[in-house]
Amino acid sequence: GNIFDGAITLFGGEKGENSSAFCNHYHSRVNHNIIDEDQDNFTVSEVLERLKKDADAKFVFYNPNIVYKIQKLKDLRDHILCLNDESLMEKLNNKISFRELFASRVDMLDCKIIKPTECDYRKLREMFSGSKADTQFIIQAPVASGGYGTFLMNENNNYFIKEEMKCGCNYLVSQYLENAVSVNGHLVIFEDGILRTPCSVQIMKESNHRLFYRGADFITYRNIPEAQRKKFEDMLIDVGQELQKMGYRGICGIDGIITEDKIYILEVNNRFQAST
Repeated sequence: GNIFDGAITLFGGEKGENSSAFCNHYHSRVNHNIIDEDQDNFTVSEVLERLKKDADAKFVFYNPNIVYKIQKLKDLRDHILCLNDESLMEKLNNKISFRELFASRVDMLDCKIIKPTECDYRKLREMFSGSKADTQFIIQAPVASGGYGTFLMNENNNYFIKEEMKCGCNYLVSQYLENAVSVNGHLVIFEDGILRTPCSVQIMKESNHRLFYRGADFITYRNIPEAQRKKFEDMLIDVGQELQKMGYRGICGIDGIITEDKIYILEVNNRFQAST
């Protein structure tokens, strides 16, 4: 009568013989934004242990991108449900390649692509002509992990952020919009239809020069003017229909931003999200 018979997680307790948690197992807390080899090995060993007990066991990953990053999981694909094409997953998981796929289909923020060596406040102001003297910039890694790779830069923290950026990696840069609301919606994409779930306002918190995701507010979303909500929700379906044509099936979360006069799509999270 239950959908799932067990769970393999980073955090939490180990209730029941089919539940295991990395932190509980090793008696230590980890940063979930930085996945290391120990955590990957834990996942693989737990999957293999379940398969020893039940050769027909099936697994659903909250983030299917993980399956393609760990070779030993690739070899177990027959036991993993809800997997999309690897090349499509790579394109959607990367903010830069996602923009290349959808730039002509939906409205997107004006963004520039820079390398860490080009991260200079004065140069960025020159790139975005017309920016004000106190303009702040959002700098994002291609995969930002809940904000861990998302920086809010001003003239005073330029050096710190430059030091934190990964050498050789391209970053997206856009102007920070003061009076804007960050929103999110989920789609479940089927062969013959698309289900949209209730949308939410994303709660963001600045900490250590980064913008972290801190939760979803479904109630406050209802206070956004109906016309703006409808336009955002229509854009979600537009993105979903394109994903459907590309062969994508299953859950995805889509982030957007609503300003006084415009609505933009920011990215697709091709996985379950904290708010799913």
